[in-house]
This record gives sequence, structure tokens and C-alpha cells, in this order.
Amino acid sequence: MIASVTLLLCSAMTIEVPAPSGNEDAAEVLTSVRNRVRNLPASEKKNGVVVKLMPGVWTLRKSLRFEAADSGEPGSPIVWRGAAGGKTVFRMSQDIPMSALKPVTDVAVLARLDKDASKSIRWTDVSALGIRPPNSGSESSLQPLAVPEVFFDGERMPFARWPNSGVRDVGRPESWTTIEKILAPVRPNGAGGVFTYAGDRPSRWTKASIVFLQGFWAYDWWESTIPVARIDTATNTISLKCPHVYGVKQGNPSPRRWRAVHLLEELDVPGEYCFDFDARRLYFYPPRSEGRLSVASRNEPFVTLVGVRDFALEDIAMEEGFNSAFNGNDLRRVRFEGLKCRNLFATAGSIANAEECVIRRCDVDETGRGGFSISGGDRKTLRDGNNLIEDCRIRNYSRLQFCYANAIRMEGVGGRALHNELCDAPHQAVAWNCNDGLFAYNLVSNVVNCSDDAGAFYKGRNPSIRGNVIRNNLFIDIGSERGHGTAAIYFDDGDVGETVEDNVFVRAGQPGKGIFGTVFSHGGFSNVVRNCVFVDCKRPFGSSPWDDKRWRDYVLQPLWQTRLLKEVDITKEPYLSHYPDFAGFMDPQPGQARDNLATNNVIVNCESIRSGRFVTNATDVVFAGDPGFRDAAHGDYRLKPDSEVFRRLPGFRPIPLEKIGLLTPRD
Repeated sequence: MIASVTLLLCSAMTIEVPAPSGNEDAAEVLTSVRNRVRNLPASEKKNGVVVKLMPGVWTLRKSLRFEAADSGEPGSPIVWRGAAGGKTVFRMSQDIPMSALKPVTDVAVLARLDKDASKSIRWTDVSALGIRPPNSGSESSLQPLAVPEVFFDGERMPFARWPNSGVRDVGRPESWTTIEKILAPVRPNGAGGVFTYAGDRPSRWTKASIVFLQGFWAYDWWESTIPVARIDTATNTISLKCPHVYGVKQGNPSPRRWRAVHLLEELDVPGEYCFDFDARRLYFYPPRSEGRLSVASRNEPFVTLVGVRDFALEDIAMEEGFNSAFNGNDLRRVRFEGLKCRNLFATAGSIANAEECVIRRCDVDETGRGGFSISGGDRKTLRDGNNLIEDCRIRNYSRLQFCYANAIRMEGVGGRALHNELCDAPHQAVAWNCNDGLFAYNLVSNVVNCSDDAGAFYKGRNPSIRGNVIRNNLFIDIGSERGHGTAAIYFDDGDVGETVEDNVFVRAGQPGKGIFGTVFSHGGFSNVVRNCVFVDCKRPFGSSPWDDKRWRDYVLQPLWQTRLLKEVDITKEPYLSHYPDFAGFMDPQPGQARDNLATNNVIVNCESIRSGRFVTNATDVVFAGDPGFRDAAHGDYRLKPDSEVFRRLPGFRPIPLEKIGLLTPRD
């Protein structure tokens, strides 16, 4: 392959690279170009270099790696840029011609297949793809089941499973069956729990060499997949092969849900697939007679970056991979912009030990285990990492792992997430483990729709992580009714010192049978909610306070001793100056007030106001009916200039809903 080189006076050198043809490995082509750029004289790189990747499909057979030698200079970065609009497409999948699919004639296999579907099911030999079986789960449960992914015409295909309903919405009850009775959380020999089931469906699975069950085995905030040790059809009993981390028990009020996944006997709906790893076969129920069939099984990211400075990846689509789009470590001034990350088994991308890094204008859709993760800065010294996630649309980001697969995970100091759209997920949208961060102008919708005891924005279990501001966001349609309760913003296990201001919450949170609120504090205090609007929320403010004994027990336990005195030391500088109310924190006094404060908020059509130690006062006003929204029927919750709110709350600041969400329009 020949790359053309253009050198323009006082501008970056540009290297144009055409897309590979035929069976050429794009990773080899790109590595060759990388080495050319790496070896350019400094005089030719002084204004930076732009590597332009032409439109087309680039099939990578291994990760493209960048290291310190591939760095640019401040103000003169090395930029790898695809064609606008996602027309430069990286793939790590392997195509299988439809002509390779054969009807099933093996008598033993036909005996296991659904009779009505068997004539439509096809198989092909995948031994040439190097596909490996998943861990049998003999030692631990799996989250998620690491089976190669199958795509048809660019759409992820589902495992063969039972029940069949709810491929796109695991929050629907029909997506699951439920445990009839728990007989044992674990077995005396340390193996998995035992439970009974209704009906006779599992009797179809007794010829399978291994049966995987996915379930919410104890709590509705932790799902995992476990192999079966034994199915007793005489007693309708299933024994799991290995223990779940929390055992099989009734941890949350709702019924314990489970389903069978990746099971040949349940291959009965167009689009479903199942691998026979012993015979090295793929069994597939084609949704159509013609189309592009591909399999992703290479467990490595498209791009790996280590020790890189002053660098950018722009306008590249990365799809059909069995890992992430990119992983990075020890990065400075690295920018990821205009990427389209879709149909990935793992996350869109993660970078650790990062400073002044930016993820901007990226679109994420149909990832298995999350969106973007950034960690950076120094929590010991509270040095700001100055990292940013901005103008990203992150949807359907936890298709395979239903819990703790976040759209955004921010860690370190000073992280900012601005103007993003985060939507459509069974559990959390945001995991925030950052000091002095800012979450602002984001739209968060339709999340926490399959879980319980959870929040769309979640942080907690470490009071040294504090000083964050959650401002000018719209949270809409958050939570599900499962019993315990859900929140839009959840400060968990003693979280303190956070500010929630100028947000709009619409149908956000479910109190359940507990004391949850739209903004919920479990045990913590000194969290402030002000100048927010709550519409059709069942309870805006919720708190589960800890008594004196529980506070002292938490302070003295090894977890907090480590987090508050060893990982950082809140009794010394810079913590004491930066957070003055940490004085005396490690020696909690009896009778100490531990309140959260809600002030200057607008509460519209909410069933109750608060629970626990959430202090509200006369500057929180309650309305029954429309207080003067511009057009609530069509989702415009901005207040008219003559709204009653401004008369009753003269200091209320209008919330600029028109500025919330994406900066760059999308199709």
C-alpha cells in the first residue's frame, strides 16, 4: 500500500492512507504508517502530523498500539483522522459467507432442537476462527457470559435463550422466569445454591453438556451467569455449579429472576445463535436468507495507547469487536473526538492515569459493558486531572452486563462531564468517584429500568471523595418499581459534601417499600439540593440516616480506615484546608447533627416531600398542577416569565433547559 504525503508550509504534514483491499490486515498497514510517522525527523513533525484514513472498511486482526514514541508536542499533536460521518470503519470481526451455512442433519443435534425451528436452523464450522469456549464457571460466576458475538447486517444477534421475550428490554417481566423456592443459598461443600422452578421447561435441557443461567440471584443490582450442576426433573430442582458472590437469597423484595442463555435447545427464534465449542460449530437461525454474517471473538481493543502525549483519534467508527474501542494508560493531552463506538462486547473506551484528556462528540450504541471511563489527577494532593467527557451520545451501553456497566465512569480529581446524552439502560448511567468534579448540562433518561436499590448517578462508600457539583441537568423517566427503591441521584454509604443545584427531575425515582427519594442519601450528611424542579416524582428527597453507633462503626472499620487515612489522609493537608468540616470526622460525637439540606426547590405533583434526615424549609414550594411551565405536555419544563414560582420564590434561578444535552446535533 502506498500512502501519499503532502507537506504544507506552516501547517501539519498530512499523510493519506487508502483503505486496505482484499484480505490485507489493516492492523499491519496502520502499524507500518505509525512507524513511518514515528521515524520522521523532528523538523518534519514540528507543526504536527495528520494521518488521514480514507473511507472504507478496515479489518484489524490485532490491536493497533501507540506508545511514547508516537507522541506529538504541545500545540503540534499527531492526529489520526478518519473520513467525516463515520465513513472510515474499523472492524475486528470475521465475515462468514452465507454459503457456508448448512442445514442440520446430525440426528443427535436434531433431537435437541426445537422441532418447529429445526428446518430453519443452519450450522457452520468455526474452527478456523480460533474461537474459545467461555470459562465453565467452576470457580466463580460470570458477568457477562464471554461467548463470541454474532452480527447480521451490522445488528447484534441474541443468544438462544428462554424465555424468548424482551430481547431489547430486559426490564420487562416476560424477559425472565422466577425462582419458586430457595432451598439453599450455597451448598455445604461450597458449591452453588439450590432452588425450585415452576413448569417443566428445564426438562428439555438435560442432554446439554453445560447449561448457563443468568439471574439476579440475591439483589436486583447484581446479575451474573452461573453454570448448572444438576437439574432434577422429578423434584423441579436446579443446583448451581458455583456460588454466587451473595448467595441465592431474597435480598430485594421482588422475586428472584433468572433465564437460560446460550442453549441449543432454545434456538427457536430468528436471529438467535449458539456455539458448540466441542464440535467447533456455530448454530444460527438466520433472520433472512441473505445478509452479512460476522463473528467477533478477538479479545483485544482496536487501539491501545500507553505513555502517549499530544495525540488525537478523530472521526473513526469502531464496530464489531470483542473488547473495547480503545484502552489507554499514562496519557497527557490526548483527544478522542468524533468516534462512533458500536456493537462492542466490552466498553467504548477507558483511560487511566490521564491528564488534560478529552473525549468529545463521540457516539456510543450497543456496547456490552459500558461507555467511557476516565481516571486522572492525584487524590492525595488533590491535583486536578482536568479531564473532560463532552457532547457524547451514549445509548444502549449495557446490553450484556446489566449492572455497573456505566455510560460514564469518572475517577480522580476534577473530572467534568458536560452536555452528554445518556439513555436506555437497566442500571446506572454514571459512576462518580471523583473529587471536585462537575456533572452539568447532561440529559439522562430511561435508565435504572431493570434494577433496584440503585441510582442513575451513583457515588458513595468513601466520604473522602467529595466536593462535586451536579448542575443544570435533566433527569427523566428514571427507575423501576421493584420494591426497595430507586433514585435519580444516589449518595450511598456515608457520602458527604455534595451539591445538587439547578436540575430538573421528571418522573425520576421510585420510593418502593423503602424511604428512597429522587435525590437519596444513605447514611450521609451535608449534601445540599437547591434550586431544582421536581415534576411527577413520588418523593423528591430521601434519606436513610445512621445513628451514632453505626457512624462510629463505619469510621472504625478497616474499609474506611484505609480509604480515609491511608489512600488519602483527611486529617492532614490539603484535605483539612480544602474541606474544613473534615475536622473531627474520624471521632464522631454522640448526638451530632447529620442532616442533608433541601432549599429553594420547586415541587410539582409529587406524592410526598421527604424522608429521613433531609431538612426542608419554607423556601421549598409545593404545587398541585402546572406552576407555569412553557409546555409541559410536550416536555418543555422551562418556566414562563410570569410563573407563580417567581412570586413565591423570588430568588429562584430559571434553569436553562435549552442548553441541556448535546452541543452538536445528531441524525
